[in-house]
Amino acid sequence: MKNWWPGAHQDFADLQQAMVDARTAANRNDIPAFLNACHRMDDLAQDKLQAHLPSPDDFELTADVQGEIADVHSAAHNCFAAEANAYEQFGEFTTNLDQAEKQLRAQDIVNKTLTQAP
Repeated sequence: MKNWWPGAHQDFADLQQAMVDARTAANRNDIPAFLNACHRMDDLAQDKLQAHLPSPDDFELTADVQGEIADVHSAAHNCFAAEANAYEQFGEFTTNLDQAEKQLRAQDIVNKTLTQAP
């Protein structure tokens, strides 16, 4: 974990920021910023986070990251549907983003693991 987290940390932080940016832009009804953040979220989850799997903690952390990737991917695709004028997908975006944020426990798991390490 001590070797894995320094290489993965920035990608997790970047994804979290993209999620905040998407929610903020959606609340401001700033469609260009919203779509930009959704594209960043999807790229970060599908490419960057996926590249860090499996984690050293093959069970808990890997499962959480896989769940987060799936939820972010779903939220991003709700954005893309809204971009294509399927605005009913916007409610699903919020639900999927909420779920992805609940899955974002990587930092807690890493901290727990590192503080328990001898």
